[in-house]
Amino acid sequence: MCPLEPQNIGKLCRLKELLLESNSIECLPDELSSLVFLQVLNVNSNLLTLLPTSVCQLASLTKLQISDNRLTHLPSYHGNCVLSDLNEVSLAGKNLQYLPLDVVRLPMLRHLIVDDNVDLHYIPEVPDNDYFLQISKETVYV
Repeated sequence: MCPLEPQNIGKLCRLKELLLESNSIECLPDELSSLVFLQVLNVNSNLLTLLPTSVCQLASLTKLQISDNRLTHLPSYHGNCVLSDLNEVSLAGKNLQYLPLDVVRLPMLRHLIVDDNVDLHYIPEVPDNDYFLQISKETVYV
């Protein structure tokens, strides 16, 4: 069970920004998908180990900040993602090991931040557009 009150989050249907940084949150509720106007989701510096598929249904989302969590990978959504407006993803931290092609190929993505992920050894080929990829020297590619 998710300690974040899911039934209450679903009622915030006109919410544009959800800032939950540094709250020791371990999971995000599926009811996030009800936030159809949400543009910014900041869950930096929490205890998340996985990102629910409900995040992928946030069609208005432009900025996703999930740095400094316990995520080792992001799920692959196999084309079932409607994040067509997402232009910035921040995944900085120490745990990320795998970055799916789905993330790199989001149509509006322009900023991908993966600083300080010492176990991230591979990033899929980045599309040839106005793309900003921020990595640290500790990230190694094989």
